[in-house]
This record gives sequence, C-alpha cells and structure tokens, in this order.
Amino acid sequence: MTEQLEQTLLIDAQQGDVNAYEDLQLMLQPAIRRFVQRMLSDPMLADDIVQEVFIKFYQNITKIDPPEKMKPYLY
Repeated sequence: MTEQLEQTLLIDAQQGDVNAYEDLQLMLQPAIRRFVQRMLSDPMLADDIVQEVFIKFYQNITKIDPPEKMKPYLY
C-alpha cells in the first residue's frame, strides 16, 4: 500500500501538485535521514545532505520514469 501511495504521489507531483510533493517528501525523508546518519557521525552534515537530496529530487522529479525507479534515484 505504501509503495503504491508513493508512486501515486510521485505521478501527481510530476504533474505539478505541490501538496503531493510535500506529502511524498514527508513520507520519504525519515528513511533517507536514517540511511545518511548511519554513514556519518555528524547529524548536522547528515541533515545538509538530506536537504540536498530532496533539492535534486525536486529539480529532476519529471525525469523519474517509471515511478518504480524513485527509491533507487533517492538512494
């Protein structure tokens, strides 16, 4: 269910739905943050990296096709 919801939100965000993008980021950000923090000992640096990940994600969101490639793109 969650994966299907993520894919639906991605498609909506690709079509310009800002709320869908925000919901998608809220869903994905904790897991990305945990992933980065496991590699680093500096929580502030981890937060900076996560922010950069989501900036790049937003800038390239229309290039992610098919939606199943979203998580490999983020990680």
